[in-house]
Amino acid sequence: MKSRIIEQLGQSELMLPNLLAGALAANDRAKLRMSVLQAAAQHARDPHGPAPDFVAECGAAGIDSFATRALIAGARANGTGLIEALGLAKLNEALLDDSRRDDQGGWYERQ
Repeated sequence: MKSRIIEQLGQSELMLPNLLAGALAANDRAKLRMSVLQAAAQHARDPHGPAPDFVAECGAAGIDSFATRALIAGARANGTGLIEALGLAKLNEALLDDSRRDDQGGWYERQ
């Protein structure tokens, strides 16, 4: 509502700091989610190796660290070379949501 009023007044540049902060936060979440995907793939290939701890990063990004740890720990390679893990589809959707910001700070519509 506030952004629409500012836009109607022709002062949309006032929203730039908020738009930039939102875009940077989405970028941080997307990078963390990609790191989690990499860690899950590594764990699936080497289930006895050490798993990275993303607790601090998850806290800073507002992402559930418990779900992240569970996803990584539960990642398994199936017989076709694909990685399976509980929560992987949800992580994928969240990553897509983070990447759907348009150049105006809004979100692209799902098609």
